[in-house]
Amino acid sequence: MCGIVALVGRPSARPVPDAADLIARLDAAVDVRHDIDEATRLLADVDRLLHGVPGVRALVDQRQLVTTIEDRLDRFDAVITDWESRLDDGRVDDLEADARRLGALRDVLWAIRRDRLRTAAEVAKLAGRDASVAAIAGYSMIQQALSILDRLEVRGRDSAGVHLF
Repeated sequence: MCGIVALVGRPSARPVPDAADLIARLDAAVDVRHDIDEATRLLADVDRLLHGVPGVRALVDQRQLVTTIEDRLDRFDAVITDWESRLDDGRVDDLEADARRLGALRDVLWAIRRDRLRTAAEVAKLAGRDASVAAIAGYSMIQQALSILDRLEVRGRDSAGVHLF
């Protein structure tokens, strides 16, 4: 099996997300964490804000912001454990709907932890300290390509080539 991955970038018109706004949304999600739908909605907003180059720029070289985000996300581990036990014990009104809601929460937590935070960390490694906006944008594209290669089932980076233009 072989494939071709092509990525085309353009400058983003979105501003870099404000750290205080991100933290406020995360704190709001933590405050309502037992209302799984509202918490998921707030976390999805954070995920959306952290997408793309503006999100990467907000996180690169901002270790304190990353640590704060990780701390807020970790607070959902107990909520997930509680919901899982409620599902297992049948202490729910609608098993399928509640399982779907829990899945949505898990998905958005995974996206922030494994896609947004990981991407920013990898771009920071590639670009180095105090990288320019253009360098962050360029290395974000490279990281996307490498991430896609990592997700291939049969082949990975060891059997891939990357061409930059």
